[in-house]
Amino acid sequence: MLPSTVHAPPRWDLDEADPTRLRLLGRWTLRYALEMGEQLRKVPARVRVFDATDVDRLDSAGVLQL
Repeated sequence: MLPSTVHAPPRWDLDEADPTRLRLLGRWTLRYALEMGEQLRKVPARVRVFDATDVDRLDSAGVLQL
């Protein structure tokens, strides 16, 4: 668990080496349901891989959004 994501709302970064890979960060939980939707609407169409390695928390609401 990374200290910077302990209480962070969901967000993402594109992988600089592979623009089809999206790195998920923060908490993808029911508490942040609106933020999850906002973040996912911004995902570029070219993304094919979601990397959840740096997700602090993921619950069923996060799974359903993804």
